[in-house]
Amino acid sequence: MKPRIIKTIGNLDPELYAMLQEKFPLGYENHLISFTEKAGKYCKAIPFETEEHSYLIKIDEAQELVTESINDAEEDLEEASHMLDIIYEEKESENREDIHNYDDLFDEDAL
Repeated sequence: MKPRIIKTIGNLDPELYAMLQEKFPLGYENHLISFTEKAGKYCKAIPFETEEHSYLIKIDEAQELVTESINDAEEDLEEASHMLDIIYEEKESENREDIHNYDDLFDEDAL
């Protein structure tokens, strides 16, 4: 049986943190579990396994708020990007119409 270790995400060494990011490239929010510590404190954590150890990586409230804030910002950015794509497509469509209707601007009798 592998040794079981509880760590806080802020105290992970860079190698273990990189492994965690590799395992959860889109974030770990959907993988969090909740539990109550011996002292009665409510916690959230990510179960994470390596070849040598089984980890329970605790997420403190500040880290969770930062993660939520980053996710919200990413969603806002995606929404803004989508809106810009729509605007660009509409402008592109208007410009094509302008080109096709350009001949209508000339009075052939005046030439």
